[in-house]
Amino acid sequence: MKNSKNKKLHRTLKAKPALVRLFGGRKHRPCTYCGVTLSVESATFDHVKPLSSGGYDKTKNGAISCKSCNNRKGSQTKEDFLSRMK
Repeated sequence: MKNSKNKKLHRTLKAKPALVRLFGGRKHRPCTYCGVTLSVESATFDHVKPLSSGGYDKTKNGAISCKSCNNRKGSQTKEDFLSRMK
């Protein structure tokens, strides 16, 4: 890696393999909940069905989320959180 931006991206990609799979090679994706445009570096991995409710820690149970929505969603299911956002 020649510059610090590339090094940061490399660390992020290495640390967030599930997010990388959810991004599917795209540079930007929308937050599942509010629609704000996110990069891999700014996105968080949200468990659609929370671990505390029997969800699993796999990409199939994941959603791309901004930090704000992920924090507000907490341990709610995707459906419960979306119904409360309206």
